[in-house]
Amino acid sequence: MMRRKNLERAVILGLLLSTGVYGSAWATDYTYGMFFNNDGANDMADEAVDGVYSCDVTGKDEDINVKYNGIFVGDGTKHGELVKKIILSSDKTVNIEKTYRRNSSGLEGAIEVINDHKVDIVVNADSLVLENKKKVQQHTSAAINLDKEKSFVANVNKNIDIKGFNYTFHVGDNSIIDLQANNISIGRNDYLYDTQSCYGVYYRY
Repeated sequence: MMRRKNLERAVILGLLLSTGVYGSAWATDYTYGMFFNNDGANDMADEAVDGVYSCDVTGKDEDINVKYNGIFVGDGTKHGELVKKIILSSDKTVNIEKTYRRNSSGLEGAIEVINDHKVDIVVNADSLVLENKKKVQQHTSAAINLDKEKSFVANVNKNIDIKGFNYTFHVGDNSIIDLQANNISIGRNDYLYDTQSCYGVYYRY
């Protein structure tokens, strides 16, 4: 009986430690990122329903962790219109990181949409973290890189934390980045934004 109680205490302590360091004890992980290239390995384009891909863990006490490649939407050999909207919703934290480096010259983002049709990305969360974890630091990384006719909207209750990127935002013509949060922290980026048309970035506190 004593051993069982000790085991239960150890499990509870482990859960308390994990929630103290990482937030919630459970998470939905995209180990290789969210890759919507409409062609190739780890491709999630076919999972969109009527053009919409949704991950909703509200009410489940879960973070959403998008790792390695972040969110990437490009045009492959299949129909580009397979993905029109991506929605991530959590009562906890949405973490989007960039680790994988595809090339040495092009601008790459933790959230990157570079296809030829309109795509909207929406994050609803308690907190949002965008982080560059690539080892090579050159002027080729952006937290959010949107080609023309795209949008990224974040509805966040607490904090948006952006760190480690050379550029914060790259915004194409007629594209919009709309960030709503109690606090927005941008850590040591070389450029706040690099935009073709010098508009389209909104902060709402």
